[in-house]
Amino acid sequence: IAKRYGQDRKTGMLHEEHVEEITQEHLIEDYNVKLFLTRQGYLKKIPLISLRSSGDHKLKEEDVILQEIDARNKSDLILFSDKFMAYKLKVHEINDCKASSLGEYLENILEMGPNERVLYMVSTEDYSGYMLFSYQNGKSAKIPLSSYATKTNRKKLANAYSDLDPLCDIRFLQ
Repeated sequence: IAKRYGQDRKTGMLHEEHVEEITQEHLIEDYNVKLFLTRQGYLKKIPLISLRSSGDHKLKEEDVILQEIDARNKSDLILFSDKFMAYKLKVHEINDCKASSLGEYLENILEMGPNERVLYMVSTEDYSGYMLFSYQNGKSAKIPLSSYATKTNRKKLANAYSDLDPLCDIRFLQ
């Protein structure tokens, strides 16, 4: 019977060390987004596909967009506040929204202190580049973005920049 009806094996055998584990990271959809930060502390994450078809941004009265950056859904987001803190978020943890909505209120998401507001945001996938902090005394500090990378999933980083003199400007350098 084996000679007459026998066939080669149609499946293969895998050893345990060759099996790839599927993590939560594999299940996150990756797509391009645009992030908008407003003066009153709102953050909008809008997929580029829906941004093309949308109209004007809905903002609160007397609110303006401070910063707009391109990112990917699997990126990390670092937000710098006026209280010398850096807050880290995964972009995929922020809900997608449309231009016609206000967005996410950062004080609720980040558990910020009273009267604290976000000044600047940076999106990164590999923590390359530098942050440039300029102060009123004329001095500047260039800090590698890799300084903000953490092995654990910490969301709040204290003393993100110097508090010795008032801050004038923050910039991200490639």
